[in-house]
Amino acid sequence: MENNSNFIIDLLNSQFTSSILGASIGFLGSCFGSKLQIKNNEKEKTIEYLSKNIREFSALRCEIEYLIERYNLVYGRFIPDKFNGRPIEEFSTPKGNYFIIYTSNSSCVGDISEEKTRESIIKTFILAKAIFEEFEINNSFYEEIRIKKLKNNDYSEMELLIAEYSEVIIKDNSELNNISKIAITGLTKEMSILMEKKKIIESMKFNIIDVFKFWG
Repeated sequence: MENNSNFIIDLLNSQFTSSILGASIGFLGSCFGSKLQIKNNEKEKTIEYLSKNIREFSALRCEIEYLIERYNLVYGRFIPDKFNGRPIEEFSTPKGNYFIIYTSNSSCVGDISEEKTRESIIKTFILAKAIFEEFEINNSFYEEIRIKKLKNNDYSEMELLIAEYSEVIIKDNSELNNISKIAITGLTKEMSILMEKKKIIESMKFNIIDVFKFWG
């Protein structure tokens, strides 16, 4: 019995056992280090993903805010709230692409969690584009009236048409202002949620317990 005990003690004290223990500890340390690195890499990727969304949503919100501000300053304030049977005046419409941020980052809309917000953003840009096209149609009515006047032709029918068409513009003008407010509010809420998530993730510290959870 005593010989067995001495053998075990000698074995534990031997260079061979020390080497085995050292190698095992080194191996485990390397594994733990690798797993911790993986967890930290995942953390950084999540933070970057959230940061990217926050930047894109912020830019999208700014574009909508500026679009509506300029629209109402140049056009909206001249359009009545309710149909009154009078024609909408002629407007000079912008040329080229005036939805730069949305056109370049429209795919990010799919990352928004609230369906209502996603729909309101898409509708805002569709309505904005549509109403400028409606202005152009409205302008064409005025041009047609001028041509008929020059030719001394009857243009009473065109005057009736342009007055009736004003109802379409008035309706879309009201809807554009309402839906854009929903889009802006929704984007602000979405950004607030993402910033809070980012803050929580940035404060996370991983340790050996997390590694065991990772393996589990």
